[in-house]
Amino acid sequence: MGVMDELRVLMVGDSRAREFRGSLELLRASAEVTSAKDLAEAVSLTTRGEIAPDLIILAQGYPRQFRAGLVEQLRGSLPTAHFVALLGSWCEGEERTGEPLPGVQRIYWHRFAGWWTAQQRVLAAGRCPDWGEPVTAAEDDRQMAASRRETALPHVRRTPSSTIAVAASQ
Repeated sequence: MGVMDELRVLMVGDSRAREFRGSLELLRASAEVTSAKDLAEAVSLTTRGEIAPDLIILAQGYPRQFRAGLVEQLRGSLPTAHFVALLGSWCEGEERTGEPLPGVQRIYWHRFAGWWTAQQRVLAAGRCPDWGEPVTAAEDDRQMAASRRETALPHVRRTPSSTIAVAASQ
């Protein structure tokens, strides 16, 4: 039994949608997964004490599918749980045109398998996964931390240091 076997995940949204089916299968193979069709059901499950997930994955098929107020209500009932938005195709431009959920890490559906596999390696090495960053961490903070975690793992091949110069003018 691996480290991820004890991980409890709550997946909120239409996990049966074509974009999310593979992610759900991958999650079920490595964690205990409970599904909720929407945030209202997730809040109900958690406030009744039926589940206490470590990680909440919001399967977001389109921008503004999940209201920030309900996410905060769910966060209030599960202060130690971490949130990840699993984003569908319609969310590709949300950072430019929409309002991404605050304090929620964003992973696009087509990158989820590689990301999840990397998180399993990080957890197996006894390190903090990407979703363990503080709620207040910005996306660039998360990426920097993830980069440091990956290069600290013993199985990651390191390449010689290179210098990259960028020149720009206005």
